[in-house]
Amino acid sequence: MNATSVWTAQERANLDFVDFRLPDFEYYDLASGRSGKLPKLLAKYTDVGFTGLQCYPNSGILTNKYLPDIDGNSFSGRYRAFLQSTSLPIKATIYNEWHDSHLIPWAHFIPMDTTFIIYGIMEYLLGYGNHAGHDAVAKKVAMDGKHWAEKVLRKEDMQVYMYRLLLEYARICDDRREILGYADDLHLNLTTDRGQQQQVLHAKLSNPKSTSASTGRKRKAARTSDTTTKGLKWQKCTENNVPTQRLDVYVCGTNSYGELGLGNSTRKSGFSRPILNTHLPAGTVGVVQVAAGGVHSAALTHDNRILTWGVNDEGTLARDTKQDRKESDAPSSDYQITDDNNVDEVKPDSNSEDDDDDDDDDDEVTLNIKEATPLPIESSLFPHGTVFTQLVATDSATFALTKDGRVYGWGTFRGTSGSIKFFPDTEKKIQKTPILIPGLNNVTKLAAGAQHVLALTSTGSVFSWGNNEQYQLGRRRASRSRGVHPLLPDQSAIPRGITAIGAGLYHSFAIHKNGDVYGWGSNNFGQTGIPTNAGESDAVVVYPTQILGFRKHPQITAIQGGKDHSIAVSQQGQCLTWGRIENLALGFDDPQSLPSWVTISDIRGRPRILLEPQVIPSLENVVFATAGTDTSFALTAQGQAYSWGFNVEGQAGHPDADEIKPPTPVKSKHIDGKKLVSAAAGGQFSIIMGEPAK
Repeated sequence: MNATSVWTAQERANLDFVDFRLPDFEYYDLASGRSGKLPKLLAKYTDVGFTGLQCYPNSGILTNKYLPDIDGNSFSGRYRAFLQSTSLPIKATIYNEWHDSHLIPWAHFIPMDTTFIIYGIMEYLLGYGNHAGHDAVAKKVAMDGKHWAEKVLRKEDMQVYMYRLLLEYARICDDRREILGYADDLHLNLTTDRGQQQQVLHAKLSNPKSTSASTGRKRKAARTSDTTTKGLKWQKCTENNVPTQRLDVYVCGTNSYGELGLGNSTRKSGFSRPILNTHLPAGTVGVVQVAAGGVHSAALTHDNRILTWGVNDEGTLARDTKQDRKESDAPSSDYQITDDNNVDEVKPDSNSEDDDDDDDDDDEVTLNIKEATPLPIESSLFPHGTVFTQLVATDSATFALTKDGRVYGWGTFRGTSGSIKFFPDTEKKIQKTPILIPGLNNVTKLAAGAQHVLALTSTGSVFSWGNNEQYQLGRRRASRSRGVHPLLPDQSAIPRGITAIGAGLYHSFAIHKNGDVYGWGSNNFGQTGIPTNAGESDAVVVYPTQILGFRKHPQITAIQGGKDHSIAVSQQGQCLTWGRIENLALGFDDPQSLPSWVTISDIRGRPRILLEPQVIPSLENVVFATAGTDTSFALTAQGQAYSWGFNVEGQAGHPDADEIKPPTPVKSKHIDGKKLVSAAAGGQFSIIMGEPAK
């Protein structure tokens, strides 16, 4: 200590270095601490290193009156000997230790905090100048600690603690630390193809006689296979609910590349008010759920078809959209899904979307009709009997969740330098057809950002994969030691018991069953809800971290994010937002009215970032909310849609305004009077879904 480095102490290059023995009063003016100089003294003269440094030889250390014990490894083997001596132990440590529940500070030892204010403690005990010391206190603590330690601190307790410490260290070093020690999760490690393994085991348990009804060879094989499951606590296969409510689909925003799925029934480049998509009528097509990516979308129908439309450059549509010259030269051609699931080429009728409101964009575009029209993915690309329950879309990929908890996907993942492939161990950068995502089973919910995906399992665990440049995957160590690539699913570093997940473009969320909400990923505008480093251009939250701001707003039921902002809904029907204020996506009419202690202002004093979730006072009875890049939507229990934020392309559904500041009711002749129940926001377009007129 005090101008003595680890090297000089070890090499004994400075034989006069000061150690933990009594400080030189002429060298240290300890009383100066009362005038505020002691911290500066310590900073100036302290150069502490503990690895391999013996501040005093062990052989004679108990001859000293005061024995500071500074430990940074969560375990001190010498401390029990210190306590049982007649010297006075002075203890500093960061972590809890095996003896903590048996010892009382200032009764059995002297505590020292992590600022290592040893000289302040010594001044109290020894005194200085006209200030008397407290030697009687030191003696009493030392002797009481000795008698107590001899009575209650057994060597066996220390050994057991050390053994448990090593076990815990091994567990936290394993990237699947959350599932270690649970019998019902042992089957996760039986095979790399977990979905297939689960189906095989489920079939055997459901019909154990199926493999033993004919030859002896089959019976022997069956007995061999049965040993695989011996001792396992079998967990029933996940059975997700299949959505059944048929809905009408309304679209608004840019249509430059067929993002609205209107086929060739319009040549307009966009619509600033929501219009009915006549290619997706509730009565015949029967859409039950929609997902929007950056420039493409996917819809799940009541009869288990997946329809896709939009830009297909990166295989996001999972079907051939190449047009031959004849099709390109015939702009009046269109495609329509018939009642018998066929796709026919038809002529648009006179009741087309071109007859809509006059305030829409009259610029005409030339579209690839096979991309611009909602068309089904071939069912033969999936195993027979596959039933889908949810779709999600990133900017360059699409994913489908099945009834039995498996996940299929297609497309690619992109990084800042371009495509980074769909799977790591392949030369193919684009996955053009659906493929089973390995390492996932019992998935109950998906959430997708711009270039990453989250999966919630029936056990309350969260898995993630995709681009991790902003730490949006929330993994402990990126799993490099085990070779689990970010493009392959692996468990996020978050406690079990998660009941809901959500994603922003480059950040992620999870809601625990106890009400805690976690956020991680990109945080340059505080969009994770974690105030730490918010406002810095490259700010990130590396690991899932509890959002303390939600303690004031319990019972959050849903949470989503845009690029720089986020939105949540509470069980009480409140809508909360936080993150970037400047893009108007938070929905506060007067940001100056927000509490100053939860905002960061620019150099002109204007609020720029909202650090904590705040309730939008103008919204009530909210049951659904979602976020686009810089746009937000909220739907009430009455079926009214509100939107606000960036609106240059009409993606918020309002005409004649580039920005919508307060939450404003979305209106058009197509949706007025309809009960709207869901929405999805893409890059510069939006989709709203509502119950069909009765």
